Formats: sequence, structure tokens, C-alpha cells
Amino acid sequence: LSVQGLLRGGAAHTNAADTITVTYSGAAAPSPVGQLVINEIMYAPTAALGAYVEIRNRSGSETFDLGGMRLQGVDFTFAPGTLLGPGGYGVVAENLSGYAAAYTNAEVVLGVYPGTLDRDGEWLRLLSPAGTNWVTVDEAFYGALPPWPAAAAGGGCSLQRRDAAASGVRAGNWAADLAVKFTPGAANSTGANLSGMPELWINELMPDNAGFTTDSHGDRDPWMELHNAGAVARDLGADVYVTDV
Repeated sequence: LSVQGLLRGGAAHTNAADTITVTYSGAAAPSPVGQLVINEIMYAPTAALGAYVEIRNRSGSETFDLGGMRLQGVDFTFAPGTLLGPGGYGVVAENLSGYAAAYTNAEVVLGVYPGTLDRDGEWLRLLSPAGTNWVTVDEAFYGALPPWPAAAAGGGCSLQRRDAAASGVRAGNWAADLAVKFTPGAANSTGANLSGMPELWINELMPDNAGFTTDSHGDRDPWMELHNAGAVARDLGADVYVTDV
């Protein structure tokens, strides 16, 4: 900490300066990974300028400072000292006036993002600075086409995360509620404790390989990509088969 005394006119006083070094020796700050989650996404509101992304603090005891964190996808960086208390909900809005008019509880707004939420779907990532690198605190993916809920693609509903402990990139963990269309700043109406979601899934399809690449025989055959999200190798020959029915 550098302390500098000033003269009445604002100039620095040569004999009124000091430097204080403080060494913190307490416990390390708790990690926000797994605690701060992207909890709700309103990407196609019927209310003008009513889009938003909600962040939830799952911890029952820790307050997290989001200052310096980035919400990638809408190009937003949280201001220093942006605190989210235990069990709290905070919203990053498209427009403060638009949010207040649509949902009234503007006190939960943590900031206004300069970007946009893609109505066709996109990745959202909450990133925390770690030196010169970034740590992914949480990530979510949404789409406007099935299997994502159609009611969120223009029906006035938000996408609500069903289980905050489960992956935010799985369509099965997002729902739209026609009875309770949105819940910014509050618990989701679709909340559930989901059973373990499969860690092996079809991740990408190329049904018409017209010009992508050739296989080992020089053919441009269609192909399918599988993704194993688990921590251990999976023996596909043991219990996995592919079918079109």
C-alpha cells in the first residue's frame, strides 16, 4: 500500500509518503469452480431489451468476488468488488431499463453486457483470471432447435438449468416452463436432482461429406464423432452399438 500526503494545492508533500507491505497468511480463497454456475438464459425475450444471463452461487457459506471474471459470449467483464453471497443469484442484462421494465427486480443486475445473445444458440463461459491464463469456472451451451426447448426460442420463456450440479452443455439439463416463464434472481422452477448423465455421446455428424476430407481409402464417406466426457477410457466394443432406430 502506498500512502502519499498532499499539499493544499494538490501537489505531493515530499515528507509525507509511506509504503506498507501486508502479507496475508490465512487460508487460500475458495475456488469458484463448481460453485458459480450459469443458471438461466433468456436469449429470445418477447419483452424489448429483456435478454439476460443469470449466475448462481451454489455455496451455502462462501461469498465470491466476481471482479475481473469474464462472461464469454456476451463480451462482459465483472467490475471489481462485484460480490455474490451464499445461495445468491445475479443477473447480467442486455439493457438495465429493459430488464427493469420486464422483470422489475433490477437490484439483482450485476452489470450490462455490450455483446448479444445469439438467437441461434452459442457457447457461454464464465472465466476467472489466473495470472496470464483463464480458468473455466462454468460453461453452458444452448440452441434454438430440438432437443432444446422450443418455448425458449421465441415463446417468452427462459432456459432454466434443471440441476446446477450437472453439466451446462447438455440439452437434457435445460428446460422451459410455460407456467413460470422466467425466474431471474430466484430459484428455477424446473429445479431437479438428475441422475448421472451418460458421459459418452454423439458429438458431431457429417451426413454429406462433399468436400471436408477423405478417409484412408480416399473416399468421402459420411462420418460420426463420439465424445467421451469421462475421466477414463471407454471400451466401445464391450457394450456400445450404433443404430438409426
